[in-house]
Amino acid sequence: MIGIALLGAGVALATVPQLGTDPLAGFNEALSRISGISLGRMTSLVELAMILFCFLFYRECIGIGTLLSMFLVQFPIDFVSVMLGKPASLFSGILMILAGTVLIALGAELIMYGKLGMGPYEAFISTIGKLTKMKFSFAKYLCDGSFLVLTALLKGYVGIGTIIIFVLCPKLMEVIENILKHYDL
Repeated sequence: MIGIALLGAGVALATVPQLGTDPLAGFNEALSRISGISLGRMTSLVELAMILFCFLFYRECIGIGTLLSMFLVQFPIDFVSVMLGKPASLFSGILMILAGTVLIALGAELIMYGKLGMGPYEAFISTIGKLTKMKFSFAKYLCDGSFLVLTALLKGYVGIGTIIIFVLCPKLMEVIENILKHYDL
């Protein structure tokens, strides 16, 4: 549950500055804008599609944590998005994006480390990795890059925040995973 809250808060922190957000959230945000569905609810709908894909190709990565994440992540995203104000400067916006990136990576890793099933996006990435025989971090770059392109095609906002998260998040996840394994947390 802590991982879900951190992940959702991270997505909100990275989205509110409107400097671009993580590629999947950018895609969800573009779909949300086009459809009129809230960002949190759209996130859950996209994650449902990802879970169905994983169910077809790599069921082992799906568990109760996957379903809880799909249904619960919308609440911290919507709550934190409403609570945060627009940053006063570009610098404070970039700091929010950096903090959001850390929370996204930490939340995602805590969900995976809980052994109750991966978060929907991480399960999707793992399934892509299994099908293509790619390491998780490379599969994440592939998936994030694909969502970045889709966001641009849907006239969603791709900005400095998108690039920051695209570059940093897979490496942060790898570092956090190694820390969790090293300290056997």
